[in-house]
Amino acid sequence: MDGSILQAEVSSVTAGKDGGFVATLDGREVRSRAVLLATGIVDQAPVLPGLEPVMRRGLLRQCPICDGHQHSGQRIAVLGDGEHAQREALFLSHYSPHVSVVRLTAQALSAEPKDASFAAAAQAQRVVRLDSPVAQARLQDDGSVALVLQDCSSHVFDILYAALGCRPRSDLALPLGASRDDTGQLQVDRHCRTSVSGLYAAGDVVSGLDQLAVAIGHGAIAATAIHNHC
Repeated sequence: MDGSILQAEVSSVTAGKDGGFVATLDGREVRSRAVLLATGIVDQAPVLPGLEPVMRRGLLRQCPICDGHQHSGQRIAVLGDGEHAQREALFLSHYSPHVSVVRLTAQALSAEPKDASFAAAAQAQRVVRLDSPVAQARLQDDGSVALVLQDCSSHVFDILYAALGCRPRSDLALPLGASRDDTGQLQVDRHCRTSVSGLYAAGDVVSGLDQLAVAIGHGAIAATAIHNHC
């Protein structure tokens, strides 16, 4: 069976009048009997003066599970507030004894969740929590990053991690009525089928573990299911 690859942005997917789907891309319509969404996620980055050159150097990371091992023993800052930042710092503390949580907002410390494992790591000095929120990032000549806090103190790190979560790119599925979880990721069955017949999803847009190996498995499962469906 012949196929083609189109380089275009899909602006909408709607149900076809006679079944199937209609995708609108660059002003034209493409009809299909099934749709596979592999639209992924968008990582949330902090809004912080001076962070742009840090990002260009690849010193702001998003996934400690993916590459935390690459920074073993380094000075690591986790940017974020609350439980998410605490969990990431705790995970990274298995790779380095120099992990700090740097807050982005001035919320009261008493309002932050009390995580027993995080408290134990802080007590053992595996994780340090800096109480003053960050005000500015400065890329140093030696490739390190200085974070200047609102109390005017400065702390130098080798790598930064953003603990702000991500936004699933599931918007195309919403008008079709596909089910999502509380985070916005699409819910699928073991054949990668969404709650809408003929609509499949694979990869990070799907509720589950956001890993490349998982996405590859999703793709194989979905391709087989689509072949049998059509």
